[in-house]
Order: sequence, then structure tokens, then C-alpha cells
Amino acid sequence: MKHCLLFMITGCIVLSCTKSQSFTSTTETNAIRRAVTPSIPNGNNYVLLWEDQFDGLSLDTTQWRYRAENTMRGFAKILRSNVTMSGSGTVLLAARRNGDDFSASQIATHETYLQKYGYFEARCKVNGTIGPHSSFWLQSPTMGQTLNPAVDGTEIDVFEYHLNNGPNIIRHNLHWNGYGANHQSTGSMNTIAGSGTGFHLFGVAWTPDEYIFLCRWS
Repeated sequence: MKHCLLFMITGCIVLSCTKSQSFTSTTETNAIRRAVTPSIPNGNNYVLLWEDQFDGLSLDTTQWRYRAENTMRGFAKILRSNVTMSGSGTVLLAARRNGDDFSASQIATHETYLQKYGYFEARCKVNGTIGPHSSFWLQSPTMGQTLNPAVDGTEIDVFEYHLNNGPNIIRHNLHWNGYGANHQSTGSMNTIAGSGTGFHLFGVAWTPDEYIFLCRWS
């Protein structure tokens, strides 16, 4: 099952992303698609299929959608107005507090781009105060429909960051069989020095046999 790319922040600060990319492995040379190797796992050849460098003044809605607009995520209402572009290669996904009201932001490719297998990467800077939940993940639009993840797909959390877990804690998780009574999950919580400061490359190599999660300084 093909998955879409999603970004989310809930809380009261900013998640900054300067690029998002999707690659697929190949053994052929394609003159149209640019070969990319710097951040991908060693031993594989990849070609670039999709990317956004966020270099415009507004979100490219041919590639992204504002996700879950005007719905509640925990205590926060998801608002399009919390998504802004810097004009210099960064999209800002904000979470804000106005008195006792909280708002957050999400963007996704669920209506524009789906991909099964490959290497997926984003360069992100996470929040510096307790409250927000920052994440980058892949998700199948049919997860949980038949309770067979081989058919329905999964949620693949490339990274999740909760500062209340600690300033250097990055989580990687898998979820399947929906979000109700049949929900199942597995994951890890890893200490990565400096992960709460500066920009990092977060990626996952997804093959028929495994998921390989990566976190690198950028």
C-alpha cells in the first residue's frame, strides 16, 4: 500500500523544514531524474522522484494539502494560518496560544503524492519549549480497513519529538490495524545528542523487508 507524507506540530512553537524528498532505488541511469546519494543509506542507488525545497512565498498546493483543517488535535485546533513560508527555503509549522485557546498546523501529500518503498527524508528543526509534538511520518490512506497491514499499510513515524521526554530524545514508531480496539504499535526511543537544536536530516529507508531510520546533522 502506498503512503503519503505528513508533517505535524501541536503545541506552542515552530517546526521548521527546509526540504522534503522521496527517492526510489534503481539500477539504471535516468537522464531526466537527478541522481542523489549524500543522505541515503550506503550500498543502494536511488533516483529522486519527488521533492519540495520550500523556496516560494506560499505553500505549493500542487504538492501539499493543509491537513485536518479546523479539527481538534488534543487541545489544539488545526489552522491553515499557522503554516507560513519564510521566502528563503523554509516552511514554518506553528503552534500558538491565545489565552486559553491553542492552535496547531499540519500539511500532507495525501491527495497529491503516494509512494510505496524508497527513501524518504526531511530536513527539520524542532521546537525548543515544552508543549509541542513535532513529527514527520508516512501513512497509508487505508490503514486498518481489513486488519491486514500487508494490504492496508501502516503509519511509519520517521521521527517524533516531545521535549517533555528530554531534549535529546527522538522516537521512531510503527502503527497498524487502525487506531481503535485493534490498534498495534512498536517503536523505539533513542537518545541522540544535539537533536533538539539546529537542523537535522530525518529519514527512513523502507523496503519490502525492513525499515531503517536515520537522524543526521545537516
